[in-house]
Amino acid sequence: MSEGTPCECEILLFRAPDPNQPVPTELPPELVELYLGGDAGSGGYGYSHAAVDCCHPHGVAEINMYGTRFIHRSHFSTRPFVRFPLRYLAAAVPSVNEVDFCNAVARVVHLGGTYSAIKATTKCAQQPDDLICTDTIIRALPRTVVNDIHAWLQGHYPGSSWACGGALKLPLISPNGFALAFGMPPGSSVTQPEIAPPPGPLYINLP
Repeated sequence: MSEGTPCECEILLFRAPDPNQPVPTELPPELVELYLGGDAGSGGYGYSHAAVDCCHPHGVAEINMYGTRFIHRSHFSTRPFVRFPLRYLAAAVPSVNEVDFCNAVARVVHLGGTYSAIKATTKCAQQPDDLICTDTIIRALPRTVVNDIHAWLQGHYPGSSWACGGALKLPLISPNGFALAFGMPPGSSVTQPEIAPPPGPLYINLP
């Protein structure tokens, strides 16, 4: 997305996998426990992955075990997920700008980094380029907004966000944390891809 280009920028939040379904065969053994237990270990609201769709010509910005990349939207045609339009957050928080956010997301992808199972499990980054899926959001939002979301989650859902942000001193917010802060329904109610529910009250409008 180039500066000034209109775009419905959206944060994608993916329902946690069904533990009764087969684990993807390409998943390394050391990530199986994280794949199956990511939701329960991060708030239990039913989500375990996040990505960002900023209408980039190369697709959706995603961080996972394959790296930091843009991937074609068809890749997500079967996994249930919700879309949260960033305009809802921008309308409530003046420091959030869709163009700035999308440009920042592109910078995160272009800078690259390494998906860190250690960061995902211990909630701490060892190096500045240690990444998890929500870093596409955390590193693109204004830092004050990230800190405010983290503070709200700590007061309401402390198991979904952590203060240990490693070298960059950023909080670590899980997909469940963002779903809760953005008024999304429980992940268990998301039964198909491309769900776009009207969000409930945002964190900033809640006590």
